[in-house]
Order: sequence, then C-alpha cells, then structure tokens
Amino acid sequence: MELSLTLPYPHGVSVNACWSRSKRGVFLNKDVIYYRSEVFVRCYGKTKFKDSKLDVRIDMYPPDNRKRDIDNILKVVLDVLQKADLFEDDCQIFKLYVEKHSKFPAGKLDVLIKSMDN
Repeated sequence: MELSLTLPYPHGVSVNACWSRSKRGVFLNKDVIYYRSEVFVRCYGKTKFKDSKLDVRIDMYPPDNRKRDIDNILKVVLDVLQKADLFEDDCQIFKLYVEKHSKFPAGKLDVLIKSMDN
C-alpha cells in the first residue's frame, strides 16, 4: 500500500518558528495553523496507515534559492501528516529519505508514503 501526494511548501513554518510567545503564554504560530489546514484538505479521504511500519520519501522543492536546512521542516511536516490522520504516530516511520531539489515557483513537497508490511 502506498500514498503519493503533493503538499504546499511550508512557508514560515519550521521547527525553529513553530511556536509564538505572548504575555498569555505559548501558542502555535498562525502560519503553522494555516499550513495544517492546507494539508488537512489535501489529505482528506486518503489512505490511512494504521499500525504499519512506514517508508517515507519527501522531495523538497523550495520557492527560492535562499539557504535552507533540509531537516528544518521535517518535524513540522511529519507532525502535520500525523495530525491529518494518515498514520497513528510518526514513530511508525522506519525509513525516511529527503532530497532537496532546485527551486519551484511557490515551492512544494512531493511525499510518498509506503507500508513496509507487505
């Protein structure tokens, strides 16, 4: 079983900028909330990987040529896919491959999730 999807590039969303602080406490950054809703729409009705060991490939196409750490968006993207109920927990991921490509207008992420339980 496998699932392929294209996600928007997480602009302003990274492990470094996920949380905001105010006098009232710590809360999720508005960009993360918006990104979650975008991903939820694209994941609606898709295959769910319950109790499977997973092999995940992410092809990252940034929106511009700025320097970007390849690992900076991983935590956010994997957590959002989990919140979108594609899998129970990101501890199910046993293989993770990420490749950064040349820029793409507006940026995008091509994600392939495969069950290793076949």
